[in-house]
Amino acid sequence: MTKKVDFSSLISVDDLVSQAPALKLGTVREWLFHRKSNMLSSAVLKIDDNVWLDIDRFNIWLSLDKDEVSDFRNLRTKEQLLKSCHIKASKLEDWLRKRHWNGLEEAVIKKGERKIYIDIHKFNHWLWEQNSNPDFGAAIA
Repeated sequence: MTKKVDFSSLISVDDLVSQAPALKLGTVREWLFHRKSNMLSSAVLKIDDNVWLDIDRFNIWLSLDKDEVSDFRNLRTKEQLLKSCHIKASKLEDWLRKRHWNGLEEAVIKKGERKIYIDIHKFNHWLWEQNSNPDFGAAIA
């Protein structure tokens, strides 16, 4: 079987980090350094000293334990999420702590022992599903 490369889905590490609000260059470099053991190798194209990531394969790698693939551009840290909303930190921490049984697990990507990323689209969908007010979002007459 021949492996194929689609140049339009390749992105440099610097460009990936500049488009991903939650990812830091050092974190991505660490993932790349350990790419053989963490299964990221399938997303890496290396020619000479240049490294590119296949966006589709990178997103799949990020979402390995999920039903749906997240886009790296939609990920936020807890701190970034809290800066852009009015949810209290203690409430978010409670939801995240209980994510395995409250349904929020699909929105959370955990890489490493302590670092988690939240897919903002999946988080918004989860919030919508938690709503018990049937009038929420209805047009005001």
